[in-house]
Amino acid sequence: AAEAGPVAMAAAVLAHREEAPEAENKFRPAAAAGATHDSPAAIATVREWIDERGGDGWSAEERSWARGAAPRFLRAHRGELDSAKAGIGRTVEWRRTGIKPDSWAGRYSEENHKFCFIPLGLDLFRRPVVYGCPARASCSDVDSTIDHVVMDLEYAFANEFAPDPEERCAGQWVWIVDFHGFGLAHATNPSLGRRFVSVFDQHCPERLGCLVLLDPPFVFSMLLGALRPFLDPATAQKIVTVSSSDTEAELRAVLPEDMLGWVLEALRREPSPGSLPFPLPSSAYWSHPAEDASESSEKLPVAE
Repeated sequence: AAEAGPVAMAAAVLAHREEAPEAENKFRPAAAAGATHDSPAAIATVREWIDERGGDGWSAEERSWARGAAPRFLRAHRGELDSAKAGIGRTVEWRRTGIKPDSWAGRYSEENHKFCFIPLGLDLFRRPVVYGCPARASCSDVDSTIDHVVMDLEYAFANEFAPDPEERCAGQWVWIVDFHGFGLAHATNPSLGRRFVSVFDQHCPERLGCLVLLDPPFVFSMLLGALRPFLDPATAQKIVTVSSSDTEAELRAVLPEDMLGWVLEALRREPSPGSLPFPLPSSAYWSHPAEDASESSEKLPVAE
């Protein structure tokens, strides 16, 4: 059976609160969003608190991760210092068991198609781009899907705090969900949806930059409608629906040429597991992903 994951995950990601974007167009990131909540003074206060956590058993790596995450948690918690600190603390605890390098299933291929959650590279605004298509995946297990996606996003943001500014990626990602081959079975996986609401809401705030829906059918509109009470206007503005006839013209505003060409070719392929153009798009940023799980600790974000 094809995987329900990307569809349920897309809806789940939208269910948590984020700051209202001030975008010039529907793809451009909102650089000024939440600026009043992550002021330099607020960030400094939270980072001072983080630095003191070494005595509470936080490792140097955990404190470094938390320092980098401080602005995002401040924005997500509307500048409430105690709330942001509590959120960071819960996430540090969660990461001790939720980050599982051994759970990463590796690159998607004709033979390895358990999860259709495929990092493609960076968009024109240096945001990691992930392509997903429920009909192209062969696994629907909730736990393994979540574990794999969490690790893929860990690797996607590995260069967020790279020493060389030219090598850094942005702190938000773009999710392209391809609905070709989508059916009613893909729309119903409440367990996966609930789990992803928890993960994205509590532990990955302010990460989603844009959700691009390629030819979503009416049944998905019904699913999204069910979640509408949980969405705020700021999050809803990050949803971009693109029809088949407009795909090339629309996505040219956000994807580099090689990535755009790959997506267009993917849309021409039969929507079934393993049926995608190979090799996957490549760039300097993605030329050496963490193939070996034992190396993953060296590839996690580090904040100055």
